[in-house]
Amino acid sequence: MAVPHSKTGYMDVSVCAIFDGTEFHLGLSSAWEAPKEVVRHMLNDGLNMNDAAFKAGLTTDKKIGSAQGLVGIVTKGRLTRKEYTKEAIRTALNPH
Repeated sequence: MAVPHSKTGYMDVSVCAIFDGTEFHLGLSSAWEAPKEVVRHMLNDGLNMNDAAFKAGLTTDKKIGSAQGLVGIVTKGRLTRKEYTKEAIRTALNPH
């Protein structure tokens, strides 16, 4: 998503929508900024984050998104894609 004043102008966020049969409940994860080269490949080359991270040389795993995700690489494993996705789910489960 576009985030003015960030280094690249963009941040990645996971979104969860849960429909209970009557209404939607939305949740977001924390947002984080991908390396500039990854964002450049995504915007200029039309690549998804997996392919952009591979092209930028940040991973040799072409399916990094199915593993720890790029967030796992840039946080040195402190936050994985799985945990990042769980954040969005937990916030969508907020019964307001």
